[in-house]
Amino acid sequence: MTRLLVEWANGDEQALHRLTPLVYKELRQLAAGYLRRERPDHTLQPTALVHEAFLRLVDQRSQSWQNRSHFFGVAAHLMREILVDYARRRNAGKRAGQLVSLDEAVELLSFFWDDEFGEMARRNNWTITPECTGIWWKEVK
Repeated sequence: MTRLLVEWANGDEQALHRLTPLVYKELRQLAAGYLRRERPDHTLQPTALVHEAFLRLVDQRSQSWQNRSHFFGVAAHLMREILVDYARRRNAGKRAGQLVSLDEAVELLSFFWDDEFGEMARRNNWTITPECTGIWWKEVK
C-alpha cells in the first residue's frame, strides 16, 4: 500500500485507481465510528463522509504519503473537519440570519434552480438566507 501511495503522490493516476478498493472498507469503518459518536438523528451517512473525505484526499496533490498510517491519519483528520463543518452549517440555519427581500429570494431561486421555483417562493411569500452550502428557508411575516 505504501508503494501505491508514493506512486499516487508522484502523479500516477493508475495507482490511485488500484489504491481505492484497498482503502475503501477501512475508511468506511472509520467514518461509521465517527458517526456513532454523533447525535442519533444525524443525516450524514458513513458512505457520504467517506466520499467527501476521499475527494479532499485526492485534492491534496502536494501530499507526500509516508505510509499507510499517515494516509489514514490524514483521512481521519479530514473526516473530523467535515463533521465540524457539517455541524456549523446545521447550526447556522438555527441562528437568525440576514434575510433578503422577497424579490431577491425569487431572483436567487430562479437563477440557481428555475423560474417555477422562484414563482413558488413569490406565491408563498418565502425569503431565504444564503449559506455557502445551501439555502435556508424562512417564511416572511
